Amino acid sequence: ALVPQGDMCDLAVEDLRQWSEWGLTTDVLAQYGKKSHAAPMVRRAIVRYAISCPSAARPTSPAAAARRINFRLVAGRKDNRFGTLTLPD
Repeated sequence: ALVPQGDMCDLAVEDLRQWSEWGLTTDVLAQYGKKSHAAPMVRRAIVRYAISCPSAARPTSPAAAARRINFRLVAGRKDNRFGTLTLPD
């Protein structure tokens, strides 16, 4: 219920990622690009989730997901909570 709320989405998505809850992948990825979810913190949380998501749970191919979501938002970025993220091959 928090994923559609732009101001709380980052917290909910990060919890889903940590719990490896991939059943909501379609809903989470659908939030990317919405005006309500345009804050960099929210966009990074969605991208982290997409990067962590196993390929079997992704609704599209990794190439299509890469075109849809800008993985450069988090690639190589130092973050106190998550360390350095790298792009998947």
